[in-house]
Amino acid sequence: MRRAMNAKCHWCHVCAKEKLEDAVPEDLEQLLPEGYCHSMCSYRPLEEGFEVILKLQYFTREEAEAWLEDFQRSSRVTLRKEQTFPNTKNKVRHNSYRVNMRCQHNTRNAEYTKKNTNCPAGLYLVVKKLSFSQNRRSRSKDGHIQEGLLTHVTIKHNHNHPLDSAEILKQRSVSKETVEKLEKLFQSGHSPCSALNTLKYDLQEELGDSYVDASADRSICPDFSFCYRLYNSIFKKTYVAASGDSVIQDLQERLVVYNNEQRETCGLMELTADGQIVVAFCTPLMKRIHRLARHSGEIVVIDSSGYCGKNSRAFLLLTHSAAGGLPLGVIVTKSESQNSIATGLNLLKTILPGDAFYGRGELGPNVFMTNDCKALRQALQNLFPQTTPLLSVFHVLHAMWRWLWDGHHEVPVEDRQWLLDIFKKLVCARSPVELKTTYHQALLDPVVLKNQQYRDHLTAVFAQRRDWATCLCTGLSTWCETTNNFVENTVRILKDSIFYRLKTHTIIQLVDLICTRLEGYYTKRLLGVASGRPVRCEFQPDGVDPDRIVQEDESIYTVTTKTGGIYLVNISLGMCTCPAGSSGALCKHQHAVTQAFKLQGGHHHLPVTSFMPNKSLYEMATGIQEEVRTTSPPASEDSGAEEASVQSELDAEHVESRLRSMFDDLMDKFKKDKTFQAPLESFLSSFEKIHTDSNLISALSTFGKMESATSQNIQPTDDAHFESPLEDEQSITSGPPPKRAKSQQWE
Repeated sequence: MRRAMNAKCHWCHVCAKEKLEDAVPEDLEQLLPEGYCHSMCSYRPLEEGFEVILKLQYFTREEAEAWLEDFQRSSRVTLRKEQTFPNTKNKVRHNSYRVNMRCQHNTRNAEYTKKNTNCPAGLYLVVKKLSFSQNRRSRSKDGHIQEGLLTHVTIKHNHNHPLDSAEILKQRSVSKETVEKLEKLFQSGHSPCSALNTLKYDLQEELGDSYVDASADRSICPDFSFCYRLYNSIFKKTYVAASGDSVIQDLQERLVVYNNEQRETCGLMELTADGQIVVAFCTPLMKRIHRLARHSGEIVVIDSSGYCGKNSRAFLLLTHSAAGGLPLGVIVTKSESQNSIATGLNLLKTILPGDAFYGRGELGPNVFMTNDCKALRQALQNLFPQTTPLLSVFHVLHAMWRWLWDGHHEVPVEDRQWLLDIFKKLVCARSPVELKTTYHQALLDPVVLKNQQYRDHLTAVFAQRRDWATCLCTGLSTWCETTNNFVENTVRILKDSIFYRLKTHTIIQLVDLICTRLEGYYTKRLLGVASGRPVRCEFQPDGVDPDRIVQEDESIYTVTTKTGGIYLVNISLGMCTCPAGSSGALCKHQHAVTQAFKLQGGHHHLPVTSFMPNKSLYEMATGIQEEVRTTSPPASEDSGAEEASVQSELDAEHVESRLRSMFDDLMDKFKKDKTFQAPLESFLSSFEKIHTDSNLISALSTFGKMESATSQNIQPTDDAHFESPLEDEQSITSGPPPKRAKSQQWE
């Protein structure tokens, strides 16, 4: 297809020579797609919008339809066919293709519908013939045809509705690009639900701050119903997860393709004696991290709480770095038995590079930090006998937090924080004597004495003190104390990992996620930190009023939402009593606290320091030994932030001044003219019904256009389960898709 890379619109040199030097209307320039050369024959302003006649140098129906699709994308207009005309390929007619289009908000229904606004806008497209039978050229004296401008377009851009409101965007047709992405995900084994979640994750990674706007556009981010209907239209059946031999065959084929793409063995699968599937991965990026990250030989965190899907579990091996937690390997199992975990570790060991764990190889790192999973700890002890397995301080405190806030244990709300502080003093003891003294003092505490269940639980946890008390680890005490902060930051970053942000269902989908997205996720993170632009996790704290956040003590905050909900946030543990926060994930309440009190850490990555130079981070990400330039020298970061802050304050003052002026004007009109009373009462009533910041922002953005679509923030919920006093694992599952999809036709 021929496309011009110069100006996308100019006055026609055939019929508008006298206007060649005139400027093209700006509203038309913004409407037309990039990459095309449009010749404008006429432009007529209308009461609402305009009418324009364009000519393009395209000869076929396919080229014209491609332009039409690009036009709908650039203009954010959705058109439907109003009238079609017979195919004239072998007939003596002047047109080879013709179609009349109407706006989708002109449905011509007899009854009123919310979608139908009787919009008068439309588009008429004609492709003229240049030659007829026996290669006879057209005898038309139309100069456009002689110049090869065969595609004639008339656009009536006089919509009676806004084009950028949430109400309109959610009714757009899903684009071909989006459909192709969904089809590819379906072919990789995704369900309609997991395919949509994956698509949303990809959009977040690709669009960044622009994702909020894109998510309201159905052509880019479709709804669940469309995904189910599309799946059914392709496979002619409701989604049913693969099982048995088909799963094994699909996984084997996927791993063969993946290893061939990488030109080395990066993933292996094995069946255990009891028929459980185990898959291990060590991608090229992970192998480079083994070789270049010094801390991979010192301490490795094995986290299994980040993902627990439907009949699948992922164990992620990480080490800490300036870019947060970096992966050293992934094990995917369908069972948490010791046999499955041991098989996974053995598989992983066979594909690790010879210089794994910063040259320690089969010896493994100095320390493995895990949660209290007995099967995992025993398998590690058998496979890496020279390493020291420890319970992560973070996981230990996390487990106690969850135990205290579990209503089944009948701990009074007013006692929970005090009891957690007692346990925290126990965990942070610096010597065996201090540990023993603190424990005996805790048993005699009046609050502990009146909570017998907590006293019994504390005794059970203390009995396992050699697994988590660093002061009892000979030769490791000082070293572990200096690394605990890194470990806690690593695990917090885990909460923002791809496994929390993208919850899939089956082992096939999880393997596809690792093969297609995991490496790209960490590559982007490494390159961002190496270039001085660290990737940050940003939440939209909808419904949280910063003025209603109360600091109870050094690390405890009470967050009251606009709907009256009250949540307790422990910022030092990165925990919250909301469903998402109690499961271990970052939540909007934690983010609101860090923003309101200007707290550091948790949501942000560690700065690049001398122990991890930019060159190493760049080599990890790309495999290329080359120095990377940062976007700005460290010394100028503060000054740049200060300049941005000053500019932001000036902009805010300007907006505030205009806002006050607007309200003063409204008050004057209300006092002078009582006809303003009813409209103002309606406005105030609508304003009082808005309970979230996102809805308010949407309403303000589309003020005077059309009612904005409402949204509802949903966070995952989980049911806690405890297998031991220190158990810190909690399944984060997504519900299965409906057994029967809606039957209406997808478009």
